[in-house]
Amino acid sequence: MSGNLASETSVMLVDDDYFIREVVSTALRTVAGVSVQVFGSGSDAVAAARAARPDIIVLDYTLPGTDGLALARELRGVLSAMPPLIFLTAREDAGLIGRLRSEGAAATIAKPFDPVTIAQDILRLGVRS
Repeated sequence: MSGNLASETSVMLVDDDYFIREVVSTALRTVAGVSVQVFGSGSDAVAAARAARPDIIVLDYTLPGTDGLALARELRGVLSAMPPLIFLTAREDAGLIGRLRSEGAAATIAKPFDPVTIAQDILRLGVRS
């Protein structure tokens, strides 16, 4: 990805784990130079989604009170066009991965992930879709 394209890219990150939010958002900002909107809950993300207008959405699959699929459906109802959706998940069973893909996920990234490559992984997977 060229530097210009990266600097114009906006990522919405939703994860209830503070450490994950910090690692991923810092990598995206400092390594990839992208704009990141960070949310610790699905309800906050939905409330801000229309104004945020993200180019890529990164969701934790397991969130308090909901799951990533339900949140993705809510975001689809708010956004005029759904950007590529990438799930972060500690669950790696084929059934779940297939379900996420059938519901529109561009990709999944397994936790734990490599903090050195996470920014490039998100951009590569989000742009490829």
